[in-house]
Amino acid sequence: MLAAFAIVIGLSGSAVGASERSQREQAAAAKDMASSLREIVRKGAEPEKPDPLTLPCAEGNYDKRGSDLCAQWKAADAARSAATATWWSVLLTGLATIGAGITIGFTVAATRAANISARAAIETLHANRAWMAFSGWQQGSFSGQLDGKKVTNGQVFNTIFQNYGASPALNCRIQRHFEIIDISSPVQSIAVPEDKSAGNSTVVATGQKINSYAILLNDQQAHDFRSRKTKVVCVFEVVYNDIYSVGKKEIGDRVTRLAFVIEHLGGTVAKKGNVEENIDVEPLGHLSIAT
Repeated sequence: MLAAFAIVIGLSGSAVGASERSQREQAAAAKDMASSLREIVRKGAEPEKPDPLTLPCAEGNYDKRGSDLCAQWKAADAARSAATATWWSVLLTGLATIGAGITIGFTVAATRAANISARAAIETLHANRAWMAFSGWQQGSFSGQLDGKKVTNGQVFNTIFQNYGASPALNCRIQRHFEIIDISSPVQSIAVPEDKSAGNSTVVATGQKINSYAILLNDQQAHDFRSRKTKVVCVFEVVYNDIYSVGKKEIGDRVTRLAFVIEHLGGTVAKKGNVEENIDVEPLGHLSIAT
């Protein structure tokens, strides 16, 4: 019986201890719940702080670097600005191209007009200037003194120049140079008079003719020429001015230069009722000029 009583007492003590622990745990839970409620109430009273990425963005105020919306607006405005700049660039380029086309058109027209005027001036100049040109030959026998020696059966050649222009040839000088070469020798070149101031100066009126300095062959030279052992290569040069070139360095002297090969073909020929020696005069075009 005592044993049974002890068991009952023991169970009663255990029940009391369990009840006390349960009460303590409930008290702690109630305290935690109250603390949580107070925190909820406190947070509910404070204004909510928005996420920076979702902040609104006023137009033109895009410096909120944490705002995704601002970044998007800024990129959109940058793209719009680039498109606007591109449009203006295309427009200005088009206007510049049109302007260049108009300028080129005016330039081409002005150039054409200038060329037409220049051609007209040149044609007028050429029509009115002096023109000294070859007019004819004179040739025949020669007798007299040559280089201090008497010549009885020599040969003479002379050229005639004429002013075919519409104004006088001023300060006109004629120079000549000749060489006697073997009949079989090719003619490649001949010396050209270099002293343009040499020779007597004269004025040649429009239509007037003048003779050049003659080429004279002595008896032996004339014999070799008629025997077809030699031929004569000569150059005649007329240097002159006209009213369009006097005092104008950019124009300078007018020059007419004629080069010939004179060769005896043997025998005689009848010309205008006269019997003359059969002489051929062949121009050398590559050595002749007229300015």
